[in-house]
Amino acid sequence: MPESCMAYKCHNRRGQKSGRKFHRLPRDPDSRAKWIAAIGQADANNKNKAWEPTGKNDHWRLCSDHFISGKKSNNPTSPDYVPSIFAHTSSPLKRKRKREMETYTRRERSKKQRRDQCAKTLAARALLIHVWSLL
Repeated sequence: MPESCMAYKCHNRRGQKSGRKFHRLPRDPDSRAKWIAAIGQADANNKNKAWEPTGKNDHWRLCSDHFISGKKSNNPTSPDYVPSIFAHTSSPLKRKRKREMETYTRRERSKKQRRDQCAKTLAARALLIHVWSLL
């Protein structure tokens, strides 16, 4: 059986588009609960009841189209830690999440630049100390 996306009104299946990934629901109970709340599907039998995956959990997948950047993140501070792009998500909210992702990406890039600069400074100091010790 080809894998398909479990999100409401999403008909994506594995193999339709190259580059699209399918992600299992997280096993961690907190992350799993956040994903399920975000997916927010209504139960087919009871529209007032929140959707809960049933049966063998290994076959439940969510495609990468439901993540702002198109990739799932394992970093809890990332906006893509929890899926947020769905058919029932309003356009203003999608734009807001995209801005949040841009801010997160800039912040992470800045942190990396500071770490790289610090590493270069430490390496230069170590080299200077080594050269002075040879004199």
